[in-house]
Amino acid sequence: MTVEDQHSLGRAIVQMARTHKYAAQLLLQKLGLHPGQDFLLLLLDRVGETRLTTLSEHLEVQPPTASKMVARLEKEGFLERIPDPTDTRATLICLSPAGKALIPQIVEVWDELEKLTVQGLSQAEIMLLNRMFKQITQNLGEPPGGFC
Repeated sequence: MTVEDQHSLGRAIVQMARTHKYAAQLLLQKLGLHPGQDFLLLLLDRVGETRLTTLSEHLEVQPPTASKMVARLEKEGFLERIPDPTDTRATLICLSPAGKALIPQIVEVWDELEKLTVQGLSQAEIMLLNRMFKQITQNLGEPPGGFC
């Protein structure tokens, strides 16, 4: 493989990631969400009511970033803040009824995105591609804390 081929592979990976992110953005817009907000809502669905610091750690973002995300989703009516029963100074973040109702739609968006992503590929090709992505990730090393 020539140096030029190696660079074109890197460009192809970056382009694919950008295109995938853009497709996700378009699908999430239909739900009134921005990329990343879906991960926060799915996380809360999985872990239940939790503190902002815990959300920040799981999402691997700084607390001010998590705070802005929560504020926006709270303004849209998808999240609520409730008193922490174990610490009267703290609050917990939880899904509102509207947020809970949105979870199946987020799952549908990601299912649709996956179908679009692998359209035209055989099951064998999908399995090979998945194995190759895992190998590339292993070769490059996961960032500290892993992935969401």
